[in-house]
Amino acid sequence: MMTSPVDRIYIFFYPNESLKGIGVWADRHVSIGQGAICKEGLRFIMKDPRLADINKVIETGGEEFDGVYLTLLIKLLIEDS
Repeated sequence: MMTSPVDRIYIFFYPNESLKGIGVWADRHVSIGQGAICKEGLRFIMKDPRLADINKVIETGGEEFDGVYLTLLIKLLIEDS
């Protein structure tokens, strides 16, 4: 049985922390929770039920930050707002 291309489409949400605001056309990354999205924005993204089934991809800046940022995102997910 042949599958259609639609069966292979994956949706990802890529919340990329930026030093600049939306629509500035500057790719200046900062640490997660310290940019234009901020911790409250990330908390909203992590807890919004409409986004629960969508994969989220983060850019960490290197393996040394992976655990730090993952811990932060998990805290935002489980903490009460």
